[in-house]
Amino acid sequence: MSAAVLHSESLAWGYDASAPLGRDLQLELEPGEALAIVGPNGAGKSTLLRTLAGARAPLDGRVLVGGQDISALSLEQRARRLALLPQDEAVDLDLTVRELVQLGRTPYLGAFGRLSRDDQSAVEEALEACELAPLASRALGEISGGERQRARLAMCLAQRVPLLLLDEPTSHLDLRRRYELFEQLAALRAERELAVVVVLHDLVDAYDAHDRVLVVADGEARVVARDDREALARAFGVPEKRIPV
Repeated sequence: MSAAVLHSESLAWGYDASAPLGRDLQLELEPGEALAIVGPNGAGKSTLLRTLAGARAPLDGRVLVGGQDISALSLEQRARRLALLPQDEAVDLDLTVRELVQLGRTPYLGAFGRLSRDDQSAVEEALEACELAPLASRALGEISGGERQRARLAMCLAQRVPLLLLDEPTSHLDLRRRYELFEQLAALRAERELAVVVVLHDLVDAYDAHDRVLVVADGEARVVARDDREALARAFGVPEKRIPV
């Protein structure tokens, strides 16, 4: 357990302890691993992700990040261990792309709030990784939705944390940018041993780009193999022939 980046013990999540969205989740994620979370709408995928990130308290059990209970960490300590990219979070459209990415360095700023040389390096590296350097001085309101999504991802990458949690990061991205996103994350996993948890709707992307796929449905969450089409069909409530993997 000590080597795990993320670990959950008997985790229950949701909004009502008498009717949790899911329970008894035992999960362990090692450095460099990628986990996709899939399931039908309303099954609790995003709520689970936010619980794993510490943005919501568990209904039962606990979440450990780097061996420490996430509930015992301050917001700054948490931001140095993981980055959470929520789905369609509002941003100030007057900010430039660079200013948004710089916000990823907030947990590391000193008393005077100034970016150090290392902070600047992390920002430029994230801009380059997301192919945003040519847009760095543009306001967020002047670029496309897909470009804003990449800017939000760059902000998370600028945190330089060992764990990245992404909720529907491919929304607003076309096929090419989706491919580039997963290639980029694969490279970061190899270079930095970055662990990644991604909520997705697309089963092909989930199985092609991740080590394991966690299926959330009917109050349960379990890892399902790609060839278990019966389990996938049951989870999504469709005939097996409609499962595209």
